[in-house]
Amino acid sequence: MNSVAICIKYKLYRMDDNKAVYAYGDCSENFEGLFELDLEKLISGEISSDTDMREIVKVIKPCMHK
Repeated sequence: MNSVAICIKYKLYRMDDNKAVYAYGDCSENFEGLFELDLEKLISGEISSDTDMREIVKVIKPCMHK
């Protein structure tokens, strides 16, 4: 049986009003992707714990590195 380890690193890229934009990439710190979180909705509780991740994290630019 083969196992695959996945490592993703991210860092804050910028703040736009109530939205945080993060750069992300693999563990070699090749931060080529961007995603956005609406912090106001997360903090206010407007987003419930059973909300699909695709509704919480908006990918702006996908990371193409494998």
